[in-house]
Amino acid sequence: MTKNYCDKFGKNATECLAAFISGGRQDVLAWGGDSGNTVRRLLDAASRLLDPNLESSGSLFVGSYILQLILHLPSQMAPHIRDLVAALLRRMRSAKIAGLRSSLLLIFARLVHLSAPNVGQFIDLLVTIPADGYDNSFVYLMSEWTKQQGEIQGAYQIKVTTTALALLLSSRHAELAKINVQGHLVQVLVLLKLCDFMHLFIF
Repeated sequence: MTKNYCDKFGKNATECLAAFISGGRQDVLAWGGDSGNTVRRLLDAASRLLDPNLESSGSLFVGSYILQLILHLPSQMAPHIRDLVAALLRRMRSAKIAGLRSSLLLIFARLVHLSAPNVGQFIDLLVTIPADGYDNSFVYLMSEWTKQQGEIQGAYQIKVTTTALALLLSSRHAELAKINVQGHLVQVLVLLKLCDFMHLFIF
C-alpha cells in the first residue's frame, strides 16, 4: 500500500508522507497498532525534516507534510503546535533557497486562516517564541514575510498569503505597532475589505 502511495503521489519521500496522512487521516493512527508510537514517529519525521542543518533542498516539501498533520490529526498535534511552529521558524531562518522560504510562509498563512477568527491567539503564540535579533518571532516572521511576499508564485499561493496578511492586520493586535516594512502606503480599510471578501474563497 505504501509503495502504491509513493508511485501515485511522487517519488519524494516527504510528499509520500504528506499524501499518506491526507489519505489515511485518523486511520493512520492504527498503523502499527500503537497510536502513541505512530504520533511519535510522525513527529520525529517532522523534526528531522525541519532540522536547520539539513540541506535546504531536503526540506522543500516539509510544509505540506506539517500542514497535513495539523489538518487531519488536530487533537494529536495540538500539544505540539508551539514546538512545530518554533521548528518551522528555525528552518526558515536557515533556509538558503527562496523556494523553501516561500513554502514555509504558505504554511504560516494557512495557520493564520485556520486560527480565524482568533488570529490574535496565533500572534500571541508567536510572541512567546524568542528570535535572535528581533523582539520575538512574530516580529521576525512579519519582517521576513513582507520581504518575501513579492517572490511568492501561483495564484492560489498569492491569494492565501495576501489574505492571511490582511487577517493579521485586521486583528489590530498590539504587536503590529512594532512592525516596520518597506513599500508603498496602502489604504487600510481597502485591505480589510479585500480580506473579508477573499477569505470566503480560500478553502
